[in-house]
Amino acid sequence: MTRRSLYLAFMAAVVSVAAAVRSSSGSGVAAESCVSPSLTTSLQSVRVRESTKVSGQWFWQDCNDVVTHGTQPPPNTPIATVRLVLRTHDGHTFDLGLTHPDLAGSFTITITVPDGVPPGPAQIKDKAGLGSPAKIVVHP
Repeated sequence: MTRRSLYLAFMAAVVSVAAAVRSSSGSGVAAESCVSPSLTTSLQSVRVRESTKVSGQWFWQDCNDVVTHGTQPPPNTPIATVRLVLRTHDGHTFDLGLTHPDLAGSFTITITVPDGVPPGPAQIKDKAGLGSPAKIVVHP
């Protein structure tokens, strides 16, 4: 084979591989993304018996964001129930209640910092340990 023939054969292989990759991954973006669940609060500094809003997003039972042959994956299913807890800097855990994510995997709930929570840094988290917690500071 000549140098030119080898070059043309190589380029044909590259184009073929690129086309196969494009068709297997699709040309679009998935309707949803498999981002880890996340919690935020409306207040980062709260007092005992004070209320704050806690918002969560991306709480999925399972997640599929893979586009195959240009076909979008089916919609993700939200987790049915999320139990929120407040974990203090010294390792104590206080129950904050249950919430139910909507079809978008999101929720907003108002919680009240319970009596007995010591002052200092704390985290509001999903009891199952999913995703990133919301960090707060508790004051007496």
